[in-house]
Formats: sequence, structure tokens, C-alpha cells
Amino acid sequence: MMNRNVKIAKQLVKLAKNLVAFDPDDFFDEFDEKIRNTGGIHRPDPVITKDVYGEETVYWDYLQEAYRKGKKYVLLRKENGLWRIVACRPISNISLRVGSLGGLIESEKNLSHDGDCWIGGDAKVYGDAEVYGNAIVYGDAQVYGNAKVYGYTGVFDDAQVYGDAEVYGKAWVYGNAEVYGKAHVFGNARVYGKARVDYEVSEGRVTE
Repeated sequence: MMNRNVKIAKQLVKLAKNLVAFDPDDFFDEFDEKIRNTGGIHRPDPVITKDVYGEETVYWDYLQEAYRKGKKYVLLRKENGLWRIVACRPISNISLRVGSLGGLIESEKNLSHDGDCWIGGDAKVYGDAEVYGNAIVYGDAQVYGNAKVYGYTGVFDDAQVYGDAEVYGKAWVYGNAEVYGKAHVFGNARVYGKARVDYEVSEGRVTE
């Protein structure tokens, strides 16, 4: 019965990938109905496990419960002292699907459940740092200390934002750049390469 339930879940995931307008409520309702008709499924502990194909599988009823409590993600497992996250709802502008693994955070204060902000890849956000709004942090980027990343910004590659720095507006920080101290990077600014910025940048490109 478990093998059959796993196959059903995989079919529903494939269906969800092809939906133009993805509604998590519809997805979870359909999944519930399928499971009821096949004798039910019980979520084991931990939430993620290996399926019959050796692939990691997240149990959908756990994500459903979290989503209906207003969560955008759940804490999945500890990796080197930080929590790997997994999505409870889609984010269409970055093609994020329910069940997609995200990056690493120290606690839920690091990534807001509101808006379309996300931490992906092996990016890390920890300490008292906050990511909110529609900001995206991904790749191997790190945001820590008291830093804030928000608005429609992107911090990616091996970039670091730390100290009391803030990145917001539509700014990008990428490459091996570092934004730190009391720096404010905002507007349409681009900070990249090996730039080290501890001052205000509101436009243009900074590479050194």
C-alpha cells in the first residue's frame, strides 16, 4: 500500500509542475482524496525519508498542515548547525514548487513566511539577519549578523552581507562581493566581483 501511495504522490507532483495557476489548497485536497481512496498514509518521523527509488520524499500531509497554519516553509533537518528548509507553497516567479528544498537558516526569524522571499541552494542566513519582502538569497551566499535583505533584491553566488548592512530596493549583490558594516545598497545598484562595500550605494555598478 505504501508503494502505491508513493506512486500516487509522484503523479500528483508531476501534475503540479504543469499547472499554470498552482493552488496549494486544490493540490492538497486532491492528494487527501487519493489517499483516502487507497487506505490512507501515515507520516513517519522524520518528515523526509527515502522512497522505494532511493529518492528523498517529503510527506505531503505535514506540508499541508504547515501551509494551512500560514507557513511558507518548514524546518527539515539540521546541517552543520543550521536548518535546511522545504517549501510548503509555490513561488511562481522563481519556479519554486511545494516540496522543493531550500537553503539553510538558523531559525524562522531569518526568513519571513510572508511575501515571496526565499533562500535557495546552499545559501545560509543566520544570527539576527533577516530576509523578507520579495528578496532572494541563493547559491552559496551568506547573510548574517544583523543584516537585512528585503524588497526585490537578489544576493547570490558567493556574496556576503553582514554586520548592520541592508540591501533593498532592486539591488543585486553577487560574485564574491561583501556588503558589511552600516552599508546601504539599494535602488538599482549592482555590487559584484570582489567589491567590499561599507558605504551607501544607490545606483551604478561597484566591482572593486
